[in-house]
Amino acid sequence: MSDRIRVVAAVARDGSLLRIMLAFLGFNMTEYATWIAILVYAYGRGGAAAAGVAALIQLIPSGIVAPFGAFAGDRFRRDRVLFAGYLVQAVALGAAAAALYADAPILVIYAFATVAAASLTFTRPTQASLLPSITRTPEDLTAANAVSGLAESTGIFVGPFIAGILLTRSEPATVFAVFAVVTLLDALLVARLRVDPEAVTPKERIDAGTVLAETFGGFRVLRQERKARLLVLVLSAGVAVVGALDVLFVAVAIDLLGKGQGWAGFLNSAFGLGGIAGAAVTVALVGRRRLTPPLARATG
Repeated sequence: MSDRIRVVAAVARDGSLLRIMLAFLGFNMTEYATWIAILVYAYGRGGAAAAGVAALIQLIPSGIVAPFGAFAGDRFRRDRVLFAGYLVQAVALGAAAAALYADAPILVIYAFATVAAASLTFTRPTQASLLPSITRTPEDLTAANAVSGLAESTGIFVGPFIAGILLTRSEPATVFAVFAVVTLLDALLVARLRVDPEAVTPKERIDAGTVLAETFGGFRVLRQERKARLLVLVLSAGVAVVGALDVLFVAVAIDLLGKGQGWAGFLNSAFGLGGIAGAAVTVALVGRRRLTPPLARATG
């Protein structure tokens, strides 16, 4: 426990890292809260099938945009890309909230929600490329990544819980409105990071053609490298399970338990508690060379 506290304290002492982590906490709260809100909205208009369709409408464009988001930090200053990403998310979420409040046509609502979901794909890869640029040693980077995991797991717990409270008292539009403000605060947190411009600016700027080539190159690597392919498949399976559970939580809360739409958020929040426990354990992995055994135990 003392080692874990020291890891968190080391990150907290660095002002820029602390602000990045606080913004990342808000980001994860927003991602999961608004995801639950749009599933609840869709479920109320067509049941589980409609919720599944709403999920696909958002995820397919996000999957297309994701490779470009991943390479944005290799083309522009990474701290500015992180700020711009949060700003775009705030605007998109605010537009989705306005459309929901105005009871706009469902395709308009899904369009704004899809833009918001696609904009979320920029944050994680940009932060992943930014952290090595502003940390001094491998141990510092590992500590920052461990705290990132803790922030993500905490967001998975807190975000849906707040969404549950808001959905109990109001409607999905309010969830989008509240977290549009949260995301705007995230943008303000990372607006003026104290970083070395040289360190966060890519040495060589890549173009869109290179992005496509590198993306397809990644698929070629997965085809050739069995171990990397296995790792990606394990992680992908976990994501698929979590997505199915999200729709299940909405159906269980509203139809099976009869508790109302707010409980969709509470069930997701309970699921997030396990993530917090897992993230706390990962802090103890800082400095270890062999990470495969813990991964195998976690997925087994």
